[in-house]
Amino acid sequence: MKANPGGQLAPDQVVGRGRLIARLWDALERQSLVLTAERRMGKTSMVNKMRAEPKPGFHPVYRDLEAISTANEFAAQVYRDVEAVCSTGKRVTEKARAFLAQLGGAEAAGVRLPELKGDSWKRLLESTLEDAAEQMGERRLVFFWDELPQMLLNIARSEGEASATAILDTLRALRQSHPALRMVFTGSIGLHNAISTFKLAGYANAPINDMLQVEVPPLDPADATMLASRLLQGEQVPVSGETAAVAAAIANRVDHVAFYIHHMVSRCKDRGGPIAVADIDVLIGEVLTAANDPWSLRHYRERLSAYYSPAEVTLALLILDTVAVAAAPLSLATLHGLLQSQAPVDRETCRTMLARLVQDHYLGRDAAGHYRFGLAFVGRWWRFDRGL
Repeated sequence: MKANPGGQLAPDQVVGRGRLIARLWDALERQSLVLTAERRMGKTSMVNKMRAEPKPGFHPVYRDLEAISTANEFAAQVYRDVEAVCSTGKRVTEKARAFLAQLGGAEAAGVRLPELKGDSWKRLLESTLEDAAEQMGERRLVFFWDELPQMLLNIARSEGEASATAILDTLRALRQSHPALRMVFTGSIGLHNAISTFKLAGYANAPINDMLQVEVPPLDPADATMLASRLLQGEQVPVSGETAAVAAAIANRVDHVAFYIHHMVSRCKDRGGPIAVADIDVLIGEVLTAANDPWSLRHYRERLSAYYSPAEVTLALLILDTVAVAAAPLSLATLHGLLQSQAPVDRETCRTMLARLVQDHYLGRDAAGHYRFGLAFVGRWWRFDRGL
């Protein structure tokens, strides 16, 4: 097995996700899903494996929605995707085609859709998904919609929050009226960030409270070590000592995240010469202090300004700095006391911000409920970047 740092993995190269994928298919028997995770945790690779190896009775349809910026574009794309699925089985999207005919035409064999005006997008989306639910028979159509949160933010910027929230509400209503339909929302931006933005503009609905939210975690330690070992062997990286010990060091130092394991093995190969356990810390230190930021870790600092108000950014930085330099995970009481020694911070305000930083994957909590960085190597980078 070869290292593939940053590249798209083939389904048979996705390691250690079998149990989670089985759990997701079981959940899809009952309801739709929202997959949440820190970026680079392997959501897309896992979804690609599910598309390539679907559970019997399911027909997956994948679409990256990042480039869509209007409700009309979204409805039209869903129509095209459903039309493509139905046409392969000699079925037709009768209701959607009838609606489009009223507007002056319907797409077939690449013919352009008529212009959608007003709330026509909603009627097209409703008729298309009704067709999908009826035409698939006993099979279930599963829409894997990647970067849906980014699409919603795009639409909010181009058409206003009301248009974006109307999509969320329409999709929820369709899930309720067509129980056989399944939707899986994923994205590098947390959907909660988009919904929080809409709530600031007065949105009060709960558009995903019928969906199961599933966290995609790092690999289990054993699976992460196995992946690192297979990559070291596949790349014929010479090691000093036991390969298993070097593989475990790689997996542990990047918190068992497959993306970074691929990167580390690639760096080991580039370095040349036998690699010892002690070399792994040196190699990671080079990455974390590199001027060109090869792992794009500055994203952790920059995205705060995108989703937090200036006052929230100030408090978030204070909390993250405090957690980063702590010798051990901090309880709420201890952390609040440390913050109070630096600036006046209300306990409930502190608690609310901590919950948000956990939800945004900056922080994690141990079995005692104490706070630490979600990924230890990111905490190490944070200390360096912030000069702590």
